[in-house]
Amino acid sequence: MENRAYLKQVTDFGDTKLFEAAVLPCIVVFSSRDNSNGTTGFTSVYQTKRADSSTRVNSIFDAINLSGVFLLNDGRNIEIKQGELATDNNGGPWQLSTSESSTWLSKVYQRTWKRFSDIGKIRVGIKTTADNVFIKEFWPDNDSTPELLVPLVTHRNAGHIVSDNDKFWKVLYPHTVNNGKKTVVNLEMYPKSLDYLQQHRKQLESREYIKKAKRNWYEIWVPQNPAAWKNRKIVFRDISENPQFWLDDSGAVVNGDCYWIEIFDETSDDELMLALAVANSSFIEEYYDVKFNNKLYAGKRRFMTQYVEDFPIPNPSSDAAKKVISLVRTVISNNRPCDYEIKLSLDYAVRSLFS
Repeated sequence: MENRAYLKQVTDFGDTKLFEAAVLPCIVVFSSRDNSNGTTGFTSVYQTKRADSSTRVNSIFDAINLSGVFLLNDGRNIEIKQGELATDNNGGPWQLSTSESSTWLSKVYQRTWKRFSDIGKIRVGIKTTADNVFIKEFWPDNDSTPELLVPLVTHRNAGHIVSDNDKFWKVLYPHTVNNGKKTVVNLEMYPKSLDYLQQHRKQLESREYIKKAKRNWYEIWVPQNPAAWKNRKIVFRDISENPQFWLDDSGAVVNGDCYWIEIFDETSDDELMLALAVANSSFIEEYYDVKFNNKLYAGKRRFMTQYVEDFPIPNPSSDAAKKVISLVRTVISNNRPCDYEIKLSLDYAVRSLFS
């Protein structure tokens, strides 16, 4: 007889810190018999800033079968949701499905024209595997300054639609394009850079994976495409409580603490403006929480490729969408963070596009 187990219940304890270790615990219950009518229960337990409940409990487990916001004795508020385990047919992440969330997502899908995966290729920033050598805030400003220094976008430059900080760190970037192909530079042509890297050669040569890949000892492990940096791109933080997506046309390299969207040539300017509005909205926070149900700690979300690719974009031809596009252009032309009124207007307008 074939041995088979049936998934009965999943309980995701998220960022509730059940243990002292920095883990995101989850309980999965299996059964040898399938008596669930094809459904699997899903309980989600996460910390929340909401405090709209007077129900105090001694332990998470006192309310584990309930729904709502509960106040623990240590002063933390937790939100417990009950539903069913749902997955899509494309290998997407597990999600908690309720009648309310299913209805809401169905309405969003009806108003979705494209997704972020349709406007560009989402890529991670560079991975040097030796940041202390390649990346610095301050480099010597004298005759020994390495020639291969270029501006570097990091999480410190994050903002909504535009960067909140135009002061870049710098990275020594020994990669270029030759005859349309990515290649590493000849360090003999850059004596100051060579001299600097030689001072750290022992550390750089100790990266065994560089040797196994038959790469030069002074290379960055993941340099991405050097030719793409000059083009405008959408950059966003990897880990953040709230989404921070901004347009970068500085030509700077993007660091590994951020992702970036290499925009397709056929993507229109209107689509780009609309994507920036959606990505920075409270609507997308709700979409993320309903669709992906994944937070790390202290309410922080992971804005990774798999999730961001799925972000919806409404049709830009409607009057409501044109208003949103105009507001985003205003923010970009002013080149300063959204003021409260514009942010509120954008938030309301984006939500109305999917309602």
